[in-house]
Amino acid sequence: VQMANDTNGDDQRSAIAAEMRQVAENIQRLTASAEFNGRPLFDGSVANARIQIGNGSANITNTLDVAAALQQVDLDTLGLTNGATSGGTITDLDDLFDGTTTLLDNNTAILQYIEDIDAGLAQLNQQRSAIGAFENQLTRTIDFIDLNVINIEATRSRIEDTNFAQETSEL
Repeated sequence: VQMANDTNGDDQRSAIAAEMRQVAENIQRLTASAEFNGRPLFDGSVANARIQIGNGSANITNTLDVAAALQQVDLDTLGLTNGATSGGTITDLDDLFDGTTTLLDNNTAILQYIEDIDAGLAQLNQQRSAIGAFENQLTRTIDFIDLNVINIEATRSRIEDTNFAQETSEL
């Protein structure tokens, strides 16, 4: 928003543009490097990914499909390089922040790009929310399994105590 302020000169706008580029590069770096067990998470290659959360691997009710939360995320899909500001003509960050571009040289274009960023962040937050929901579901499943283990151990202990008492009384 500061970049759209008419009190900023060219030097201030260039500094703000450099900071915006660094943020965009950081988003690009993070989404490109996020992996789990050697599999990239946000390149769109995780299709039909299932996690077994119960016994009986053939039973679909014992699996969790996480592919919906692991869709492709990059600057293009977030609308930061091919969003409304450019009309779909920006191919990479150099087109937007090369120092000679006229794409962000007026308040309207700057404010539109800020809207593109907001829309991209909203999309990213939805995806993060879906991942968080899956994480919560896995945590609850683990808690349930742990409780079952405790109950089974307690039942086994009672049975052993009963058997021991019965054997002792027969002596």
